[in-house]
Amino acid sequence: MRIKNIFILSVFAFLFSFTRSEKTRIDINNIDQDKLEILILEKVNELREKKKKPLLSMNNILGKAAVNHAEFLKKHKKLSHNQSSRKTRTPMDRTDYYGGKFSYVGENIAYTYLYEPVKGAENTRNSVVLKSYEATAEYFYQLWKNSKTHYKNMIDGDFNLSKIRFSFDSKTNRIYGVQVFGAL
Repeated sequence: MRIKNIFILSVFAFLFSFTRSEKTRIDINNIDQDKLEILILEKVNELREKKKKPLLSMNNILGKAAVNHAEFLKKHKKLSHNQSSRKTRTPMDRTDYYGGKFSYVGENIAYTYLYEPVKGAENTRNSVVLKSYEATAEYFYQLWKNSKTHYKNMIDGDFNLSKIRFSFDSKTNRIYGVQVFGAL
């Protein structure tokens, strides 16, 4: 009986480890923004922990500002931290517009393509095809980590809040990511 229980536990452990290591494919018709956000935020918080910085918590007002800007980027098809509207021109303007009372904000933006070859984020000599949440999260993380100004936001000790949102252009398979940071 005891050997049978150990065998059953071993089988469950094996199956559990297999499913955890399996990559979750992105359905471009139904992108799970929360899943992608959590995967990126885990990586950013691991980095912050190594740098002895406070971990980031999610904030809904920052989320509204991130959604606003992700949709703006998709509409205009280019990267910029500034918008044409006076009310939402800068990252701080966007958080104020949605009722935020932050003393300081920062913003990381980027885009990449899903299901098409793109240059590697760490090694641009290699190309990758982003099909899973895990690979896409790693790609966004590496894009921001390997950019001086974006990296500065990632490890800024004054920031304690964050939210990451995305927009997807189905005509081009381009996904835009916006991470907004806030300090109260």
